[in-house]
Amino acid sequence: MLEPEPLFKVYSHDSGLNEAFRLAHMVAILGPPPLDFLKRSATSAKYGDDDGKWKGSVPIPPPTSLESRFTQFDGQRKTKFLDFIRKLLEWDPQQRPSSGDAYMHPWLAEVRGEEDDS
Repeated sequence: MLEPEPLFKVYSHDSGLNEAFRLAHMVAILGPPPLDFLKRSATSAKYGDDDGKWKGSVPIPPPTSLESRFTQFDGQRKTKFLDFIRKLLEWDPQQRPSSGDAYMHPWLAEVRGEEDDS
């Protein structure tokens, strides 16, 4: 929405291959998922070994940062936005904010015009 390119692209209409590409791209941007998260996943063995090392059917692209992917903001606005996005993209859903907590994030408060100037 904010950038011309999506954060995670659709690479193939073959859902299995697309899943592998998407996960590989997520690893390139977010880093590897935590091992305890992988151990709770029924399908993690398809993409990683017992130590969490990638073994998916496609290679992981070169690492990239969220900072380099989002160029529409700078300064404090970008810092707040990236903090918001990182929280939403947390690998472990138990670590992600609730919808209410996400709604109250300082970046969204700023977007709504409710920013705290203190």
